[in-house]
Amino acid sequence: MERQVKSGKLRVVLGSKSEQRRNLLRTNLLHNVPFEVLASGFKEDYDKKEYKNRVAVYVEEYARQKAVDVEQQLMDQLTEQVTQQLLSLTSDTVISSEGTILEKPTSPDNAVDTLLQLSDRTHQVVTGVSLVLLKVERGKVVHRQQSVLHESTDVTFR
Repeated sequence: MERQVKSGKLRVVLGSKSEQRRNLLRTNLLHNVPFEVLASGFKEDYDKKEYKNRVAVYVEEYARQKAVDVEQQLMDQLTEQVTQQLLSLTSDTVISSEGTILEKPTSPDNAVDTLLQLSDRTHQVVTGVSLVLLKVERGKVVHRQQSVLHESTDVTFR
């Protein structure tokens, strides 16, 4: 697949508006391989309380749903004459403590409270990732393959 990417036969799309994710992809994975950025419009409104002790399920589902949204946007851009292969990458990252997904801070004071809550404790940073490979012929998907995974890292603040 690396040869396909470098030859331009594979259109690579990062489904994120995060500058940090762009930099990670550019410096750690794709190096000099061009890729596009297409932010997902997936509405992130799941009730995190329903995912107590199921953090991996949560991040994988968010990555999967973001991929669905990005795929739809890509298909809307294609014409009937287009034949190409597309690879999209979407992800979601959360912090969890004792199986509870923490909300993103909404203010500087809230951020300080969150950091104090995490101090002298081990918490998890969990990322779900979705990779979707599409083969499109004449504007129609003829092959679709999706892989969804997650990774968790323990972090301890001292």
